[in-house]
Amino acid sequence: MQKSESFIKSYRDEVAKQLANPRSKYAVGWKLLFSPSGKYRLNPKTDAPRIAEICLESIYENAKATALCFRLSKRVESQLSPKQRLNLGAFLLNSLIRADACYLFDALRHSDYHSYIIKITSSELRETTKTYTQYKPFSKWSQPTDEYGHELVKSFIWQPDEWHFDQTKKPLVKHHPFFWDTTLHEKGSVKIGGIYVPKIELAKAMGYTPPSGPAPWVQAVNRLESNSYRIKAETFTVLVGCWE
Repeated sequence: MQKSESFIKSYRDEVAKQLANPRSKYAVGWKLLFSPSGKYRLNPKTDAPRIAEICLESIYENAKATALCFRLSKRVESQLSPKQRLNLGAFLLNSLIRADACYLFDALRHSDYHSYIIKITSSELRETTKTYTQYKPFSKWSQPTDEYGHELVKSFIWQPDEWHFDQTKKPLVKHHPFFWDTTLHEKGSVKIGGIYVPKIELAKAMGYTPPSGPAPWVQAVNRLESNSYRIKAETFTVLVGCWE
């Protein structure tokens, strides 16, 4: 095992320990996951290491504390109300802090106003959590959340349905001229000259081709994130000169 892998494993084990043995088992987050009467009733011994690994993969430097709470809980369990997500996320973040993986820093440092951000304690751990930048184009969006837990749309109210990523799965609304319901012959057909003709066949005959591929706005995001940005050599020379 490489040194970095062993290092990360030690953090994972410590976070898992804090998750399974919190200071108070009356914490709402702990009860949601591990309490015998909770929603999921997970096993602390077997499931805590997996959850700890997800948490370590999800934290990043200078993240806003509240936003990170929602991010952590979304990666562990997405089928929660906003309040439950915040409670679970606060419990997960608390476990990370108690495991000395990160700490809170008040960015404003004001007596009346506070804005807490995340600072990762170890440089090695910080390097493993850089998922917002990379040296190659990002993978195209094929679902609302990517492999790192990043959300395409940050909203509790609306998330894109499956058809936004594959328009062949888009349901036609009832006022659409080529709407059909394949489960009912009467609704899925139109009467022409006393003969019922399936609307899908009528649509093809009239030259209508259902769209395919991602929705235009998803295509735009994919194209934007596939661009390569580089600093010109001349600009870099000027920057080095200024630095010196």
